[in-house]
Amino acid sequence: MRAIPAALAAHLAEPVTQLATCWRVQRRDGILVTLTSHDRDLVIDDVVYRANGGLDAMAAEERGDLSVDNLEIAGILSGAGLPAQDLAEGRFDGARIDVFLVNWTDPAGGTLLVRRGTLGPVTREDGVFRAELLGLSQALKRSVTEVYSTACRAELGDGRCKRSLAAFERELAVSAVIDPFTVDLAGLAEPDGWYDFGRIRWHTGANGGLVSEVRRSLGIRLTLFQPPPNPISVGDVMTLTAGCIKTLAVCESKFDNVVNFRGDPFVPGDDAIIDYPGLR
Repeated sequence: MRAIPAALAAHLAEPVTQLATCWRVQRRDGILVTLTSHDRDLVIDDVVYRANGGLDAMAAEERGDLSVDNLEIAGILSGAGLPAQDLAEGRFDGARIDVFLVNWTDPAGGTLLVRRGTLGPVTREDGVFRAELLGLSQALKRSVTEVYSTACRAELGDGRCKRSLAAFERELAVSAVIDPFTVDLAGLAEPDGWYDFGRIRWHTGANGGLVSEVRRSLGIRLTLFQPPPNPISVGDVMTLTAGCIKTLAVCESKFDNVVNFRGDPFVPGDDAIIDYPGLR
């Protein structure tokens, strides 16, 4: 049961109400965006919620069982808090979001939480963005058990891999831009292929804060799987992390981390299921 503040509960009991919907969006990079459907800014708990007349919530669905409930959000790509460029770059994907109601004539009277969850991937169409707010039960869809695989199931440097990345990261700057997919990095001296399937985290330039994946490293040249959302410029600074193709051989020879290898390279494959004596 939701607890409703006394002042707001009294207002809800009135025949006519003055309610506004508010959105509190906490991006994964720590930036907080607060918006309201009211036509004027509202101050709630010392936080200013910016008026955004183009923001709309629709297709709300909530279930009593443990299946995933959702709420679709749509808005015009013009709000100061939801810049189109940030939406296109995926900076709002996975953001934590609270949706609540407030009496706009008495914002200090308390709020009523309507929905809490995370923001799904943002799409754009004809100048309008759309995103699905996934409820807390979305977490129950994630697999929590291990499955057999020949490749390692950990990510390089995470809590299961346990390998420190200090020796496998370089901070470098772009020395030349060949095309949207390809850049040169002066000072890159590792063997060819060292950064294949590695990762770039951009620190400066138009892509600052974003991550790109490396397809191929050859000499001082890197080729990306896809170009970042914004053009790369000479001088853009990045942290470049070595690639891991998740095989036992690479885990041993490149990272010296076999003790934490999370794959099962010696488990019989699907062919063993249909094998029978005398087949060989």
